[in-house]
Amino acid sequence: MNHKEIYALYSAAPFGPFEIVLTNGTRGLVDHPEFMSFSTDYRTVYISRIGGGTQRIDTKLIVALDEVRNGARPRKPKR
Repeated sequence: MNHKEIYALYSAAPFGPFEIVLTNGTRGLVDHPEFMSFSTDYRTVYISRIGGGTQRIDTKLIVALDEVRNGARPRKPKR
């Protein structure tokens, strides 16, 4: 996975939550842009976990980015 693809989702306006999928099937959820950061060379991604702690991920191990729906239901058409 290219770091530019990750950064595109990270810096999208408005931000939409997404999951990072690793080669071993592990997933890391990014709920808000403040919960994720990059190293200066963009080779490592850091994700803050909700329960505490940080997940450090090498960008070469990322195989997919799954956008998470926000749970909003579509509006019904007005009569």
